Amino acid sequence: MTRFVLAAVAAAALAAGAPQKELPIGDNRETPIASHLAKAPLDAERKDTIKRSLDAHDYKSAETVLVKAIEADPKSPELLTLAARIFLLDHNPMNAAIALKKAEKLAPLEPFDRFNLAMAFIGIGKPAWARPELERLAAAVPDNPVYPYWLARVDYDEHKYDASIARLRAVTKAVPQFARAWDNLGLSLEATGKLDEAVAVYRHGVELNRDQKTHSPWPPLNLATLLTKMGDVAGAEPLLREAILYEPGLGEAHYRLGVNLKKQGRGRDAVTELKKATELDPNATEPLYALGQLYREQGDEAAATQAFERFRELKKKQRGS
Repeated sequence: MTRFVLAAVAAAALAAGAPQKELPIGDNRETPIASHLAKAPLDAERKDTIKRSLDAHDYKSAETVLVKAIEADPKSPELLTLAARIFLLDHNPMNAAIALKKAEKLAPLEPFDRFNLAMAFIGIGKPAWARPELERLAAAVPDNPVYPYWLARVDYDEHKYDASIARLRAVTKAVPQFARAWDNLGLSLEATGKLDEAVAVYRHGVELNRDQKTHSPWPPLNLATLLTKMGDVAGAEPLLREAILYEPGLGEAHYRLGVNLKKQGRGRDAVTELKKATELDPNATEPLYALGQLYREQGDEAAATQAFERFRELKKKQRGS
């Protein structure tokens, strides 16, 4: 299961904790697709079809129209960058990266599209490719905190925790209400073993997150995970339930709550949460293994065997054997 960030796809777990699963499509700005669509070299009928598809969050239909248009006009950077923006909304960073690299060969990318290229690179598990794009943007607009924030996340992915901490301290000083920056500062501090400081920073991030218009499940989930490591399972439980309140479909949160309840000796409730985690994320192996262990402890050997068999089958599939 994952804790930090690598958009749309999960990266390999790092020694100090793996990235949170979240699509990083930017700094919470609205993607300016409407204005881009209005200027795109498309007839009125196709523009209307794309607009209606986007309004309905039917990204695949919008992409189909654009792909056909690009096939007819492959030298249009406007169509390629528009397609990339929609690919990112559709959690398809690979296609977004391909479209943006093709567009870049035809015309210089606008800053928003260069940022999207960096996000697409992170999304396909290539944060090192994102670094020069982000550094270029940061040099051009040094007072924009979004770029050092994402550079800090690249630092974290590359185990450069001190660099990540330095950047995030600067970001949180410049923008004290940047909840995500506080949360990621906590992760970086935790990675260096500064656990008490990490807890304090996490708590601040959790409070800021509660004041946001849209709440992320990750600040309470990250704090709860660390508290559990430190033995405070009772203190972690309400935070895990807070994370689930914000995003009920997040399998990671149900898995962590299941483990937490197991540690508290509440086996029946733990089974419910672990089963929910496997339903929400059928490719996750950790809930299956924890479920098998719990069933075995409860004396239900048949259910334990079934869970372990599913665990082994999934691991085998993931190894490609």
